[in-house]
Formats: sequence, C-alpha cells, structure tokens
Amino acid sequence: IQWDGYPGGLYGDDNLGKLVAARAEYTYGTASTYRTFGQVDSPTIGVGGDVYLDSDIATSTLGYGGDVIVRASGLTLLAEFRMAELSPTNDDIDDPAVLSDTSRMGYLGQVGYSISDVEVAVRYSTFDDNRDQDDVGDVSEVTTGVTWHGMDDKVRVGLKRRGVL
Repeated sequence: IQWDGYPGGLYGDDNLGKLVAARAEYTYGTASTYRTFGQVDSPTIGVGGDVYLDSDIATSTLGYGGDVIVRASGLTLLAEFRMAELSPTNDDIDDPAVLSDTSRMGYLGQVGYSISDVEVAVRYSTFDDNRDQDDVGDVSEVTTGVTWHGMDDKVRVGLKRRGVL
C-alpha cells in the first residue's frame, strides 16, 4: 500500500499530483467553536479561511473558502463558502476531470438552537458545478432537523427532513 493511495491505499486517492493546502483560523470566546450545539455562557465566534492547489496529472484545481460560526446562549449561526477553479492541463496521459476551465461554487447557512441536550436546526445549502452554465448540475436544498446529543456528544439520535429545491 502506498501513502498516496495509488493503486488503492487506505488513506489516499489515485491522484499522482501534488496537493498543497493552508488554513488560518481566529476564535474568540471560551466555548468550543467546533461544536454547533449546547448552551454557552458568553458569545463565541470562530472565523476560518483556507486555500488549496491540487495539481493532478490532467487537471489543476485551485480552491478556496471561508467559514464563520457564532454562538450565543443556545443560538448557533453557521455560514460557509467554497470556490474552486478547475483547469485541464495534460490530456496525453490521462483524461482531465473537466474539458475546459470550470468554476465551481457552494455555500451554506445554518441556524440552530439548543435546549439542554436537544438541538433544532435549519440549513440551506447550494452547489453550482459550473458557474458558466445555468442549471446544469446545480442543486440547492433545505434541511430541518432535531438532534439529541447524549453523553457529551458521544451518542447522537436525530431526525431530519430534506427538501431539494
């Protein structure tokens, strides 16, 4: 088994190119910013941004994005944005993932409220797999749900309802 997963490693992919990624984060407050549920004593904010360059044999991808989470009392607001620019590079060796320069975009917003160990949330998300073409592979959805977080989130039981727009 090789680390990059070719031809079938445990923790990799079949991409023989190089991947370079970076992320920066800022947090404010004493509560966990990576937890979307529960009560907090004082406001907590987390802001992050990232960028990556994936140079596969036949396709180059430059992606970037950002996210923010705000928690106050039992309320949680979450937003995330992602962009990716894909370009075919060399089709002599392998088939590129795209045939021309392609711009992709996705984002989501979520509002949740927790009472004790129970969280109620609503999320809207959308993804456009080619911003130059209208309604080809575009998808949006609204998800509502309720989740019980037991044993300090080691056990979760939930119900959700998803609607594709």
